[in-house]
Amino acid sequence: MTELALILGINLCGLAFAGALARSNFGSNTNPPTLQRLDSAVARATQSFLGRGLRLVAIEIALIALFTVGLNATGLGVTSSGLELAVWTGLGLLLGAATAYGAAHVASHVALRAASRTVTASRTSLNQALAASIRGAGVTGIAIECMSLLGVTALFGFIYSIKGGFALEPTAARGIAADVVPLLPGYALGCAAAALVLGSSASRYHVASSVGAHLAGERDAGLEPDDARNPALVAALVGDHAGLAVSRAMDSFVSASTSNVAALIVGALALEANPGLVASPLALVALPLVIRSFGVIASGFGIMVVRTNDGDAPASALWRGQLTTAIIAVGGVSGTALWLLGEHYATPFLCAGAIAIAASSTIAHGAHLNASRKFTSVRESIDSTRNFPPLAIVQGLGAGLEAAVVPTGAIGLVMVVSYYFGVSSGLAAGGQLGLVVALMAILSTGPYMLSVASFGPITDNARGVASMNAESLGADARRVTGRLGDAGFSASAVAQTYFIVTGGATALLLALSLPSIAGTEGGQTAAIALDEPAVLWSGALGAALLLAFSGRALRATVRAARTVAMEVERQLRGFPREGGVAIIPADYTPSYRSCVEASARSATEKLLVPVSLAVAVPIALGVGLRTGLGSAGIAAQGLVSFVVVAALTGLALALALEGLRTTLAAARRAASQRGTQGYHSAVSANAVAEMLGSSAGPAAHILARAAAVAALVVAPFLS
Repeated sequence: MTELALILGINLCGLAFAGALARSNFGSNTNPPTLQRLDSAVARATQSFLGRGLRLVAIEIALIALFTVGLNATGLGVTSSGLELAVWTGLGLLLGAATAYGAAHVASHVALRAASRTVTASRTSLNQALAASIRGAGVTGIAIECMSLLGVTALFGFIYSIKGGFALEPTAARGIAADVVPLLPGYALGCAAAALVLGSSASRYHVASSVGAHLAGERDAGLEPDDARNPALVAALVGDHAGLAVSRAMDSFVSASTSNVAALIVGALALEANPGLVASPLALVALPLVIRSFGVIASGFGIMVVRTNDGDAPASALWRGQLTTAIIAVGGVSGTALWLLGEHYATPFLCAGAIAIAASSTIAHGAHLNASRKFTSVRESIDSTRNFPPLAIVQGLGAGLEAAVVPTGAIGLVMVVSYYFGVSSGLAAGGQLGLVVALMAILSTGPYMLSVASFGPITDNARGVASMNAESLGADARRVTGRLGDAGFSASAVAQTYFIVTGGATALLLALSLPSIAGTEGGQTAAIALDEPAVLWSGALGAALLLAFSGRALRATVRAARTVAMEVERQLRGFPREGGVAIIPADYTPSYRSCVEASARSATEKLLVPVSLAVAVPIALGVGLRTGLGSAGIAAQGLVSFVVVAALTGLALALALEGLRTTLAAARRAASQRGTQGYHSAVSANAVAEMLGSSAGPAAHILARAAAVAALVVAPFLS
């Protein structure tokens, strides 16, 4: 009871802190009336887009519920009746989807308010503008983490209480946790399915509006994306809020929610394997979530120490905040291990957590090189855009493929070291517990990293608004927001790499927890039988599903971008041209609404079928293996093979495409002056990289977790 109360208490206080941060940061809007009208237009368009997303999520969850609840109601289950499993799966789906939508709403709303506040503060000083942007982003980071932890903890505690766990003696209560955890994957699936819908549509919206503003408005018509005459101006601003902010929030939220469920499952397995370890029946179950909860405290301190002056680089202040967060998070791992495991067992798990945090920070900062003009790949891409434009994309792709090696190898090394640290503790199932502690330690810095990820679109939006209204805001505001925009670009590259790596590790943790739900002997599978055709083919299917879904997402993004670009061209077609560039009067007012509607419509159309099929494949695979082969062991191995190969494919693909996006975006920023050699080529190459890195990559690694959770939901059928 004490452990759950602490988790709930810390995260409720975290929500209160986020609310207080929002109230203190989002004061009255003192921007000029023109900017206030622009804010209102962006807010209306964002809410309209989220309304479309809510309808799609409702339909998706209804389809999944009909299938999964019907499957569980057939009398299948581990230790619970089929009807009970069906009820809690259905409730978890609804709760998870509602929480995910709430997280998306918070992310979009806060991004809009924070960007507006940053513009206001930029007229005062760099430090105040930095504080406004990072604290606004911090509201999103802390609120989303707390919502995830509260959702899964409240559901676990509610079911545990109904089963009488709190009223029993510790010895008798230990078995209740093992009965509860198979009822939780429905919550994770609801989160993942909703995040897949909202994240995919948000990525499409962002890319479509961005490409429309850059290719059709900037390259072909000679208009800057933040020029008021650009028809895609408002759509591009909405793309930063409903696009980048929401897609990154969904990425973080689905990792948090699915890893929390997987950690509870592995914790319950370790508790059963070590019945005489501790007096508390929930010590090992709650251990991962307590570590995550202390990460909320660490992230709060990290956000508040970010400050700078005109002489320092804003990026240095962000990394100082990350270092503060990491140090406090290591302290949280140490205190949690000592409290719940005792001094005898704490040291190996403390080492696993500390190494994992250090490695993840190092991996993420390696992405900073891809965003630097001093990096060889960026320089070569810049040269290619100047001399051989078609080669710039190939050069960027090569850099992206190379960038996938170090993070993949490093996270693998961390998992191996953490496993053997856990084994050295002497606990039964200590290796699995070591992996969980390592991943929870990495994810404990997640709220701060989401704040850094949200900092990017907030500052980029503020920079665009300041450039568009330079006369009313002043030169200082443009200079300050420009410096913040540069810091936000490199910070976003770091944070995105962090989320890709943690997302891949989360999917692998879900594979680790699957045998326990499947009810195989000891909660574990035998060595994966690669000579078994069904097992080998299941792994190949996992890779094929990831690639097919990413390809479908990329094609849909291209259609959406073409739709918006054609609308921009339609509005600017009647103007005379000089040297191929449209001559547009200074007082021209385009139809922003038509581009906003085109972006929203193309972002959500034909999305439901591929998402539904992608989630249904692992469920159908599990049912087919169990009924076709009649062997629970082979079926479980097939699902584990499917999840592991899909996770590794998604990890490698997302890292490669993110490296491509970052490299060519850096080259595009280097060619920032219109008329410079290679400028138009850099814009075109960056548009291609944006479509790949912001649609196909995120689609791959979000689907990897959604498919893993779907496999977890069908696992009781294998018993």
